[in-house]
Amino acid sequence: HQLTPTVCYGSFALDDGNMTLSSDERNALLKEAPGLEKHFPLFLGSRELIHGIDRYCLWLHGADSKVVTQNSAIKTRVENVKTWRSERDREATRELAKTPTQFAEVRQPNQRYLAFPTASLEARHYIPIAFLDPTTIASNQLYIIEEAEDYHFGVLTSAMHMAWVDCVAGRIKSDYRYSARLVYNNFPWPSTLDDKKQAAICKHAKRILEIRKSYGGRKLAELYDPLAMPKDLYTEHTMLDRVVDRSYSYKGLLSNAARAAFLLEIYESQTSLSR
Repeated sequence: HQLTPTVCYGSFALDDGNMTLSSDERNALLKEAPGLEKHFPLFLGSRELIHGIDRYCLWLHGADSKVVTQNSAIKTRVENVKTWRSERDREATRELAKTPTQFAEVRQPNQRYLAFPTASLEARHYIPIAFLDPTTIASNQLYIIEEAEDYHFGVLTSAMHMAWVDCVAGRIKSDYRYSARLVYNNFPWPSTLDDKKQAAICKHAKRILEIRKSYGGRKLAELYDPLAMPKDLYTEHTMLDRVVDRSYSYKGLLSNAARAAFLLEIYESQTSLSR
């Protein structure tokens, strides 16, 4: 579908923790290397995104070599990465020891992107997803959708998509285990979408983002607490659910089971046509 951008994992450090920084470690590095804030950006995985935990990383992608050679604390961390990688059993990891300033896999977008946790509590009405600035580094514990717009945010944070997640996603204890291959890539997006329906989804998606912002420092875990979700946020989500349902011409019961059965029919008809 032309309106569905690709999804992938965030960047993978493979560093034995040497490129990951707590707030205290970041502050200590900045004392030795003042003015290098851009090389110690926020580094978020699922837990950090949902619970608002500040974690940082050593991000030297495209950095001048002097950043490493002239700062002993940074140099020590890079040397530790090199040593650790060179001592691994896997040949591919040992090869990465030749580029110890770099993450093993770099997939950081250069524009605003949508971040999707790989794991989220099953009890939540909606999986907490968020747009992130390109200066915030997404780890491989997040899925990222680089070309996402408000429309994609709206559909993916709707009851219709949650019904699909509930039906298709795996589980780890009481968490949904989201899968790009099984959940996202097979999700039947609205196929008869017109400009009016898309605009309605975008309108409510924007409103949800505005309401979330109005709560200032409240974490996504708090805003999407299944027992304490703010009333205005929940109300706006239910309004979004209605317009997403209309974009599918869905008129069935407002339950996960009914929506999932509806989506499975669409999926089966789409796959049979592509055979």
